[in-house]
Amino acid sequence: MRRFGSGLLLTLAAVLLAASAADAQLARRFKSELYEANPDLTKVASPLLEARKLAREGKSKAQVQRAVPALPFRAGLPEIEVRLSELTPEILDQLRAAGLIVEESHPKYARVIGWCDPLQLDAVAAIPQVRTIHPNYPPEKSVGAVTSQADLSIAVQQARAEFGVDGSGVPVGILSDSFAALTPSSVSGVGCSRLVTGTSSQLTADLPPTVQVLEDFDGEDEGRAMAELVHDLAPGSPILFHTAFESEAGFASGIDALRACGAKVIVDDVSYLTAPMFQDGIVAQAAQAAVEAGVPYFSSAGNQGRFGVDAVFTSAVPGMAGFDLHDFGGGQTLARITLPDRCRARAVLQWTDPFDGTLGPGATTDLDLLVFSCSDGSCDLRDDLSSVTPQGCSRQGGVGGDPVELVALPQTSGEARTYYLAVDRACGDAKRFRVVLYPSCTDPANYDTEIFRDAEIAGHAAAAGVIAVAAVDYREIDSGGAFMPPADVINVQRYSSLGGEIPFYFGPTGEPLPNAPVLRAKPEIAAPDGTDTTFFIPGVDPDNTGFPNFFGTSAAAPHAAAVAALMLQKNPTLSPAGVLAALIDSALDIEAPGYDFLSGYGLVDAVGAVAEAAKPAPSPTLAQLENPAPGSAQSGIGLISGWVCNATKVQYQVDGGEPKDLAYGTSRLDTVGVCGDADNGFGGLLSWSVLGDGEHTLRVLADGVEIASSTFTVTTFGVEFLAGASGDYPISNFPRPGDSLLLRWQEPLQSFVIAAFAPAPAGAALAAEASSGDSATAATASALRVRANPELDAAATQASPLGVLENPAPSSFQSGIGIVSGWVCDATEVTLSIDGGTPSRAGYGTSRRDTEAVCGDTDNGFGLLLNWALLGDGTHTVTAYADGVPFGEATFTVTTLGSEFVIGATGEYVLPDFAGRDVTVRWEQAQQGFVIVDVE
Repeated sequence: MRRFGSGLLLTLAAVLLAASAADAQLARRFKSELYEANPDLTKVASPLLEARKLAREGKSKAQVQRAVPALPFRAGLPEIEVRLSELTPEILDQLRAAGLIVEESHPKYARVIGWCDPLQLDAVAAIPQVRTIHPNYPPEKSVGAVTSQADLSIAVQQARAEFGVDGSGVPVGILSDSFAALTPSSVSGVGCSRLVTGTSSQLTADLPPTVQVLEDFDGEDEGRAMAELVHDLAPGSPILFHTAFESEAGFASGIDALRACGAKVIVDDVSYLTAPMFQDGIVAQAAQAAVEAGVPYFSSAGNQGRFGVDAVFTSAVPGMAGFDLHDFGGGQTLARITLPDRCRARAVLQWTDPFDGTLGPGATTDLDLLVFSCSDGSCDLRDDLSSVTPQGCSRQGGVGGDPVELVALPQTSGEARTYYLAVDRACGDAKRFRVVLYPSCTDPANYDTEIFRDAEIAGHAAAAGVIAVAAVDYREIDSGGAFMPPADVINVQRYSSLGGEIPFYFGPTGEPLPNAPVLRAKPEIAAPDGTDTTFFIPGVDPDNTGFPNFFGTSAAAPHAAAVAALMLQKNPTLSPAGVLAALIDSALDIEAPGYDFLSGYGLVDAVGAVAEAAKPAPSPTLAQLENPAPGSAQSGIGLISGWVCNATKVQYQVDGGEPKDLAYGTSRLDTVGVCGDADNGFGGLLSWSVLGDGEHTLRVLADGVEIASSTFTVTTFGVEFLAGASGDYPISNFPRPGDSLLLRWQEPLQSFVIAAFAPAPAGAALAAEASSGDSATAATASALRVRANPELDAAATQASPLGVLENPAPSSFQSGIGIVSGWVCDATEVTLSIDGGTPSRAGYGTSRRDTEAVCGDTDNGFGLLLNWALLGDGTHTVTAYADGVPFGEATFTVTTLGSEFVIGATGEYVLPDFAGRDVTVRWEQAQQGFVIVDVE
């Protein structure tokens, strides 16, 4: 423990740090002393290194355990999680030989759980495949403190009677701590046939006579309490259970096992504190895999309240010598947490680096989470509580490590205790970070609410397909909002975790996400808590029913899952997205009007949800995805295009990733007979190279419902954007014998376009004609070229709006089918005129996160699908207008093949020595251009 005296000034508004250089050097040595310049030890988390240091000093096991409260111990030894780049039987033998007592191993996730003498950490860390060694931190259950009152509060009883459903045929899988640890029971069978009978809940008929318990744990039977709630609402649903408490890898394996054993709905109430916040970890990936296999997945939103931190690291000025502390605002570098009597808390810091091992290359920045105790104008840096794991750029051995730090503030006894947290940058870039608190107390007065005010939802509850469930006291529902203030508004519990637009920067294996951050709005829905069980938790009976009440989002999530079971019995074809859509469409709006980050879309209404599920499937949406066509090849910066009738929003999704907006509403005259109007076109530019080489699948969603999909192949140059290349290549005998053309590399398009065309002598028939699928672009081009518009000429004298016309670029070549695109701030309508013609409306409002700093928001993209050949050969000028005022213009050159749309032509050509490689291109009729299909 180091004390900083006169250099520290405490005020009610801020805590400003200053210290001598000697003090700062001592603080930095604390980190280096722990790993002793040994690159292998830099893989080891700081609490384990501290335990090793104490053991080497001769401290007993009991003394080590008392001195390092953040460490979980079993049988006097630290319980650890070893994360590896791969796990084979041979590597497992090496771990055992190094001194690790293996409890469980998970080859799929390359993780091993066990116990290890701190003095053996050197040998374990020396194994090359070992990437990081963490304490096996216990997870958090989302619990705050017969027939569930939710049966009436959200009209489940009415739904069962009205629709004749009870969950029959829809098994519900539950993950929590344990099922039968606290009650006598009988076990028979193994695997999916491992059955538990005779628990107290089963003897009172509060659970089915047999429950499939695939794997249990020595816990508090919160899983059995969750099962009672499911059974109350969906008594016909078979129950499956798997513990999630052994380890994070065990949790993920449990999800896989429940799905394999037939669960049709899965629900959990467990959070692993060190699960990634800025990418999907192994539990999130397992949950998402279940969703993609057709199993709706519900997770408790958490009971952390509303006290997270989400910020970009900003160095405090003036700073403290030897430290680089984050400025929380106004020069405040310390954030106060006051824990009342019998309260503890854990805080997790993560930043925007990928995790290590199977999740990515690891961190390149090193942030630390420091803890101070302050009084009488001076502060002590608590080495025993601070987290200073050496990782990121501070690693000497080149291993990235995980971008995570965790501190455990010990439980108070007798009186309140105040701590101060600081975020210190040891090295690396200033990056976005989050701090999520996991307190056992939830009084808002305990935290500096000027700092702790951001989203708390993290981990797998923020996975794209997982439904995060907030909690509402059933008495608040039954009283119409009169149970807790403010009156006449139904409020979520004060401990129900605050959500938000949760940011994701990396894919499952650490690859940067295109257009990061990808934002996921959480939570989705709310459901009741505080309802009765037969046993959980003793002594908690505030409504005086004689049965204990089960509080927390742990109770809310199984209520929502039970309603989903009723929905699926009524409509077994309902997808997870369909389940969520029905829950949203029927939800009772609570908290703030509309969607909010406390209750999501609102409170579950069982009658409305089952009614939505019972509705006949809508007739197929009239739509067509024109590009990418199934089986086509794509390269460079290309086009997603097509049309759909009567949609509000059109999005695309690649390889199961996040849905992204397309420009929608462009004029498609060819759809009038089908849709009844013309404004049905959608389109969007996409750099196919970002997806990487190989096969990909694109889905198009209209208002969240899939309307079309296509699987296609991408070929790249091995980079996302090829810069500095150039080249002209003659092609003979295309599209007919005797024709010739010139392909030219266009860097802005990352592809080859037709720069010149010499047709065969007259008399040879060209295999080309107008395509009915292209009549919309034909009509658009014709309208654009009809006549000058004097009103727009007059508007040109007004102040130009803030925007950019990105394609076509000035002096560029255009051929085939493309899109006019760019962005503009604060417009109602974007129109485009070519060669002074009458303007046509572009689809406007697609997400452009790169414009937020300029525009203050992100919905600024526009696009208009166009067949350049319809303009005719030669130079043309396009002008972009925002609400009639010009903001962008470009003159470009179009080369056609002598026809507006070439039909029936085929051809594959090798372009030698392009950027030092031979490139093969193929004609794609749907794109009316050449794409790259091979790079040697």
